[in-house]
Amino acid sequence: MITLTEFADLIDQTLVITYYPNQNGRFCCKFEYGLVREGCLVSSNFANGTTPQRAMDNYARNISGKTLVFHDMSEEQRVEYHVPMLLVNGTGE
Repeated sequence: MITLTEFADLIDQTLVITYYPNQNGRFCCKFEYGLVREGCLVSSNFANGTTPQRAMDNYARNISGKTLVFHDMSEEQRVEYHVPMLLVNGTGE
């Protein structure tokens, strides 16, 4: 198993972590231009947390075992990646 950041390096895609002011310390994590494919549908997927690491851990849980689609409906080359089961905070939880 690998971590979320190792997976990002492997597929050469950017992880975005955003802090939202005045929202009780909310951080959000997602892949830039990344969508999750479930069957014939693609949808946005992200995860929140009270720290950047918690947001990343929650996102790793959300996308593990799923298929990510990048640049769907854009001029960029559309690519898909199957996400392996990702380690959460290095523990494999």
